[in-house]
Amino acid sequence: MATYPMNDTDRRHQKVDAQVRYDEAVETVSGIIDQLKTISRRAALIAARTGTIEVHVKDPLKSEGPLFALTNDDFVGIDLATIRELTNALVLARKEVTGAEALARALGCNI
Repeated sequence: MATYPMNDTDRRHQKVDAQVRYDEAVETVSGIIDQLKTISRRAALIAARTGTIEVHVKDPLKSEGPLFALTNDDFVGIDLATIRELTNALVLARKEVTGAEALARALGCNI
């Protein structure tokens, strides 16, 4: 099988493909970080409401009132398995960014 030298069009396509791969990899990292931040905000909301509960209170219903305001949606994704999966996905996504960036730079992309 004969190989032919790359022409300018092939090089441009390769460069565009490398840039797209890099951009998609960065977008993946950004999405994972957004998911982790959402979980963090939800956890902070729950912590703020549960952190004010006292043992001895004059009005128990008033004390626990903020807990009743929590919905199922407030707890979505707040489990160690989800956080671990997202953390592992983030590590893999960052590796993908690193590889895509190296290839793009080697091909002359300005990233």
